[in-house]
Amino acid sequence: MKNLSKVFNFKVTFTLMLFIELFSLSLSANPGDTTWVTIYNNRKLTQYGNIDTTASFPTGLRFRKIRLHYILGRYACPSGTQYCGSWDYTTMVYARPAGMDSVEIARIITPYATDWLASNKKHDYIVDVTDYAKALEGTTAMRFKYEGYSWGFTLTLKLEMIEGIPPMDALSVKKVYDGYFAYGNNANPIENSLIPKSFTYAAPVNKVFFKNTVSGHGSDATGCGEFCSKYYRLKVDNNMISQKQLWRADCGINNVYPQTGTWLFDRANWCPGAVVWPIYHDLSAVTTANTTYTVDVDMQP
Repeated sequence: MKNLSKVFNFKVTFTLMLFIELFSLSLSANPGDTTWVTIYNNRKLTQYGNIDTTASFPTGLRFRKIRLHYILGRYACPSGTQYCGSWDYTTMVYARPAGMDSVEIARIITPYATDWLASNKKHDYIVDVTDYAKALEGTTAMRFKYEGYSWGFTLTLKLEMIEGIPPMDALSVKKVYDGYFAYGNNANPIENSLIPKSFTYAAPVNKVFFKNTVSGHGSDATGCGEFCSKYYRLKVDNNMISQKQLWRADCGINNVYPQTGTWLFDRANWCPGAVVWPIYHDLSAVTTANTTYTVDVDMQP
């Protein structure tokens, strides 16, 4: 574990997404027909780390929208348990299809939920995961990662798969970076981890997106860390195409309201009790089919 008195960590998932705009109606579906797939049902979170399972998704269909329902609730911890469901913990949902990259499809921070048990409260976080249609077909390994150090939460995770014609068909998804990287460690700069990566694609792809889910956690010696606004720069073929500030300035406007603790304080691209929303970059105009290109992320020094 990193010494958080000196550095803090960015949890980074930069994902390259390949799309084709819709021109063909060959795989027609009945608009509005909905398939529900339950991945976890009222699962008690009693451990730190990975909770793995498999799910069976439809094949041969098109979906105009796929929505992840992440339903968080509470259960009673044993008597005398300290900090039961009291803190903002990072959680992540991964799809791990055979023969393809394992990809994080959602990241949600648990709320300060000290009073939830007494009020029988729960919350349904809804995340659009249509981008990951190709990773959610057939029998697929799934992973829920819980980074809490106390328990008391329950999880129901299910997909609402609505048939129909999507605005674009997601053809594939490739992982660029994934992991916790220390930020502010001069002995091991974060750029050692965020190195240039090369990709290529072929027709019929005609839309390419770089999708970034990133959240900063921890603190430095001056108490800055997750409470400081920093930026990253995205480069394609060594040319900067975008600069994004990693900051969430609306933590007080929260669907889980009110909370206990410091939920009102704005943070490094996340809020307690909220979805970490991804950042999109359209690379279609700066890349070409059948030509190798590089993507690179540089953090603010």
